[in-house]
Amino acid sequence: MKKILIILVIIGAIIALFTLTKKTTQAPSDTTALDSTIEGEIPSDGTEAESNTATLPDNSMGETPLTEMTVAYGPKGFDPKSVTIKAGQTVTFVNESESSMWVGSSMHPTHADYPEKTANDCLGSAFDQCEAVGTGGSYSFTFNKKGSWGYHNHVAPNNWGTVVVE
Repeated sequence: MKKILIILVIIGAIIALFTLTKKTTQAPSDTTALDSTIEGEIPSDGTEAESNTATLPDNSMGETPLTEMTVAYGPKGFDPKSVTIKAGQTVTFVNESESSMWVGSSMHPTHADYPEKTANDCLGSAFDQCEAVGTGGSYSFTFNKKGSWGYHNHVAPNNWGTVVVE
């Protein structure tokens, strides 16, 4: 009985956050960008995404491999918007904005795009922060599945990005 009550409270809180965020978030002037955000895709013009991409360097010199990439969340969204990593590497999302950040796999609001599942998933995927954090908060996730994985800020779904796992 307690588990059902806790689940209902969590669902109610998510709905309340979504409703409040939806009322205060300004819609983008380009509806194509909004559609792409909801589906976790990069807008077709690619202008911002191409200039906002980071890749962990190939480590063919025998040095200790880099295993972590950092993505900042600021007033203009995620930076860089797209990162390329190897399977088994970690991306850490750091909230440098004055608003909340809740990183979740696309697609909003189900978060079910990334295929890895665990017993602790709060919505549809292991790639889900499961809570909003304020300024200075962070979330790290290790990507084990190869592919291109869209993500968004669940409390501001017009802020999105992509992790490419090779």
